[in-house]
Amino acid sequence: NYIWNIFIALVPLIGGVMGIFIAKSWGLWKSSIGKAIFFLSVGLFSWGTGNVIWTYYNHFKSESVPYPSLADAGYLPSYLLWTAGIIYLPHALGGKFGFRRWYSKVLIIFIPVSVLVLSFQLVAFITKSNVIFTPFTSYTKLFFDIAYPAGDAIILTAALVIGTSYKFFGGKYKLSIYTIILGFCFQYVADFLFSYTTTINSYYNGAITDMFFISGLSLITFGVLGFYFPRENNPTVYFKPKKL
Repeated sequence: NYIWNIFIALVPLIGGVMGIFIAKSWGLWKSSIGKAIFFLSVGLFSWGTGNVIWTYYNHFKSESVPYPSLADAGYLPSYLLWTAGIIYLPHALGGKFGFRRWYSKVLIIFIPVSVLVLSFQLVAFITKSNVIFTPFTSYTKLFFDIAYPAGDAIILTAALVIGTSYKFFGGKYKLSIYTIILGFCFQYVADFLFSYTTTINSYYNGAITDMFFISGLSLITFGVLGFYFPRENNPTVYFKPKKL
């Protein structure tokens, strides 16, 4: 099961590196889409780095669940980077928003509120739990148990705003956008399950929680790679990056 963690790390690490090259093809800092892809890609790489550290604890320190640990120094920044990437996307894609549609308003309100309610219930359960052992571990764990779902809630809210947009370069990148959004949905479920199962001491490497993690990371990676834009192979199609 420890070997499984290596594969979980490889997906975001490889996707992050490839995504950075894709961001460069869009002008990187010279365009909003370059910035969006860059932040999403570095976020993937950061999460993968965290899982490499997690695997180090597994193999060399014989800690099956190193949480909290230095691995969180890789995990936590990824949520900030993903948030930045998601915020840049609508500017980059020239999206026009369809908030006049009733179902758009329902989604924008219902889903973030539901995410926050579930997160609050989890935190309430954790604070009442007697499973946590030392004061340092309890406060540190509580911080991360709040930070990760809260980060997911912010990302999902921003992603939903993008998801209600129309006119993504004529719809060319809609599939990539929706794939990224679905990936973050899986990430939220994974983070929620991780916090819950580590609290009741039922988490183990390779469990259903990790299935959600690898699914979410794969979807985000595929979404990022969907922005590949080979100008050299398409000389008749040139996109001038739109500045923010």
